Amino acid sequence: MKSTATWMFTTWLALIALQAVVSKAGSGRIGSLFADANNVLNRALDPNVPAIPDHRTTTTTTTSTTTTAPAAAVNPTPTPRLPPAGSTSTFI
Repeated sequence: MKSTATWMFTTWLALIALQAVVSKAGSGRIGSLFADANNVLNRALDPNVPAIPDHRTTTTTTTSTTTTAPAAAVNPTPTPRLPPAGSTSTFI
């Protein structure tokens, strides 16, 4: 009895899925899902698209000008080193 109920439930779900795929609205949704998956795969496998995007420079646009931020701030003076623990001498 249990296997018969399981078989009937599985068949019922399969018919619902088949109707969703075969109907006009369902086929359009399934087609767009495959198209989206195709676009993702093409982008992932494209050798011209970097795997890690480069966010070093940012461009901001105002009403009349475009400015670009520097890639990295350059500090002309190095940061002073800390003396070792327990040392009385100072480093510059």
